[in-house]
Amino acid sequence: TIEPTTDKQTIFVKGYHAGSTKGGGYFMADFSDNTSTDNAGTVIVTGAGKRWKRIADSLSFADFGVRLSSDNQTDLIQQALNVAAQAQQQIEFEQGEYIIDSLIIPSGSRLKTNNAIFRNTSATSGRALTIQENTEIDALNLFLVGGSDVSGMKLCGNNIAIGSLSCQADRPSQYGVFIQSIDGSQLTNICIKESKIQNFKSAMPIFNVQQAVISNITIEQYVTGVYLRDVSQSYFEQANVHGTSVHSSGGAGNNGLLIESTLSSGSSHSLHFIGWNVRESGEHAYRLGGQLSIQDVWFTNCRAGKTGNAKNNQATG
Repeated sequence: TIEPTTDKQTIFVKGYHAGSTKGGGYFMADFSDNTSTDNAGTVIVTGAGKRWKRIADSLSFADFGVRLSSDNQTDLIQQALNVAAQAQQQIEFEQGEYIIDSLIIPSGSRLKTNNAIFRNTSATSGRALTIQENTEIDALNLFLVGGSDVSGMKLCGNNIAIGSLSCQADRPSQYGVFIQSIDGSQLTNICIKESKIQNFKSAMPIFNVQQAVISNITIEQYVTGVYLRDVSQSYFEQANVHGTSVHSSGGAGNNGLLIESTLSSGSSHSLHFIGWNVRESGEHAYRLGGQLSIQDVWFTNCRAGKTGNAKNNQATG
């Protein structure tokens, strides 16, 4: 509501919301710009069409009006993500809990969540998070109201690095963390240092990926734990997969680890599994399946226990 009177005039905003000092900061008038749209965070357009522009080396979600609240924050968070990615700036969350429906973390994002929790409060069909290429995230914690057509997150781009990842549903749901491109092309360079996935029928499907390094995997309540299809030149170190899903029948694919080649013979190759402990699989703990060959697979210090654990299952395990 304050109109600048001269170019380069500066103004200090105490806070984004009344009664708060969060999301405030310095803004400068830019009379040379009469086309930028108001993005509710770094560019503010006055009633007379002048532009105030935020002066900042880094961004936070509070700069866009996002706050810890029981209100749904999806639209505000998405706007902040889009602006930060386009500006190639890191953006930071305040630690706490944020209510969302579904979000897209766009290409080029650098995200510091400080272990914030993203939670939906009602079952929403489809996936809650989509993560695009060239993305760096310190920690990603997602809690869902589950359902038969509810999924967690999909990593669909190259060059994704996540420090720690948690994807949990309160009841059996579809897939937890799905790594696959949108168009079926091969992905490369996926790094996840730690992950926890709970209450998904297919916990971690990974399709047509090379050069993945995924460590410290914990999967609970699963039908299929980790499903590798056409994956190559990748390392999977330290995994604890346990807890039979109520939906496990004991049939084919009810495995802690399932590996297949589907694109060509040997399209799954050069895979290393180190320090795995798979328990309570509906069928086999580890299965190399499908109709095409799988080549060069190493297992080091891997264990299986209580296989063939599905209810009323007749499988040998």
